Amino acid sequence: MRTSALRRSVAASASVAIAAAGMAALAAPAQAASAELIFACPILSTNYDFKTVADTDLPATVPFGKSVPVVATALVTVPDAVRTIVAGLGAATVEGKAVVKATVNDTAITDITETVPSTAVPASGELVVNAAGAAPAFVASKLGTNAYKVSGYTATLNLKKADGTPTAMFPTVSIPCLPKPGVTQDLTFDTVEVIQATSAMALSYSGSKVTATLSSNGGTPDGAVVFTVGGKTVETISYGGKATAQLPALPTGPHPITATFTPTNAAGYTAVTVTETYQAPVVQKTTTNATAKYKASKDKATIKAEVLNADDTAATGEVKIKITKGSKKIGKATAELNAKGKAKSVFKKISQPGKYTVKVSYLGAQESKKSTTKLTFKVK
Repeated sequence: MRTSALRRSVAASASVAIAAAGMAALAAPAQAASAELIFACPILSTNYDFKTVADTDLPATVPFGKSVPVVATALVTVPDAVRTIVAGLGAATVEGKAVVKATVNDTAITDITETVPSTAVPASGELVVNAAGAAPAFVASKLGTNAYKVSGYTATLNLKKADGTPTAMFPTVSIPCLPKPGVTQDLTFDTVEVIQATSAMALSYSGSKVTATLSSNGGTPDGAVVFTVGGKTVETISYGGKATAQLPALPTGPHPITATFTPTNAAGYTAVTVTETYQAPVVQKTTTNATAKYKASKDKATIKAEVLNADDTAATGEVKIKITKGSKKIGKATAELNAKGKAKSVFKKISQPGKYTVKVSYLGAQESKKSTTKLTFKVK
């Protein structure tokens, strides 16, 4: 009989730990705690009830797209009868962990592992356990009310004597707990409202190119950006919160520019308009230089071009390269200038003897004027 009673005592203490540990994953100081929830934890043939008030530290509202870390805690009250059993096992403290199963909007989230700190077992009365731990981050992807609910937990409890060593019998116990059958209760332990995020936009310039960088107090918005300057408009689409466009040619000097962002997800993000002053760059004269190298063994000609502004900075944009032999067109190509203002193009199947003419035309940019150069090479 003493052995049976001891086992029941251990089981009961396990149940206590479970309730405390399990519900630890479900609460923290927040704006709206749960009602008092009752969980049934079976020990041998007996179910023990544990009363818990749970919550999270989530704010009342979260902007759309934002990811918010979550801390969950619980205040678990274990009845005196179970406390008596735990004390009878020689336990002066209880501690452990629990794996909690919960849902957000009725969809299961990653199990929450909670640590229950060492808690003294009182000489009489109820055993009250506080616990806290991190839950998966909340991602605000659904506008409106989002509800957290608990569906059960499995806890592992360590029973320790006053000297900190494990109790002689059943030093560690584990038990699953579920909402008490036959009891109508709302298992919601917190709700959070996801609201429309407020968008922001900043403009930056590189020569005649403008970039709109989008942000918000929630996630990163994307959508259409329309730039209006000098009576002309340029529309582009943002990716990863950035939209870049080539502005139209304008006289050197200041010009008002307006950028209007229309989000793809209009419910999740606000539209935004920014107006500021754009300084159109000075348009410089350019010099285009080119070289031609013919390799007879491969019947190919390599044309290299370099375009510099009057101040010796590298021009941006493209060059067109055309090769002729007399009045016959041999080939043509368009090449993009690199950061050093250089470009290269290779022409193959050039084998007929004679003189070839190469024309390299720089197409110009908002800050650089057009320029052209010619050169020749011979095939023997």
